[in-house]
Amino acid sequence: MSIRLTSTSFPRNAQAKMDSVLPWGCLVTPFAAIPPSRVTRIKASKVDRCRSCFAYINPHVRWSWQSWRCPLCRNWTRCGPRYRQKRDHEGILELQNDIIEYLKDEVVEDPRAEGKGLGGSTLSARHPIYLFLVDLTGDDE
Repeated sequence: MSIRLTSTSFPRNAQAKMDSVLPWGCLVTPFAAIPPSRVTRIKASKVDRCRSCFAYINPHVRWSWQSWRCPLCRNWTRCGPRYRQKRDHEGILELQNDIIEYLKDEVVEDPRAEGKGLGGSTLSARHPIYLFLVDLTGDDE
């Protein structure tokens, strides 16, 4: 699936969208042919995820000294040691490429379960979850 957005982050609300005077949207091509040379394959267990919404770290996150801000939920997550070791993030493929295939283990630990008394909750990787966003705030033009 190919998704091309008009921006790397989203406005907080409809008023911010209107005030920006920018065209907001995305082009979704569910069965786009992507050349294998453009696809980066990474083991999912090596990639940091947002503590709030469980999104993968990507080239569009905002960086602070030892943390990153998720472009989906806008929460800050502390960087793992792999990301703190290199200031310029050179050689970290998931921060340099937009097309990434995450190679999942059979069961993935849910990072939201830590410290919340959920008893080490796990998520099954057998059935993928698809998320589609449709902006209905625009007019008919």
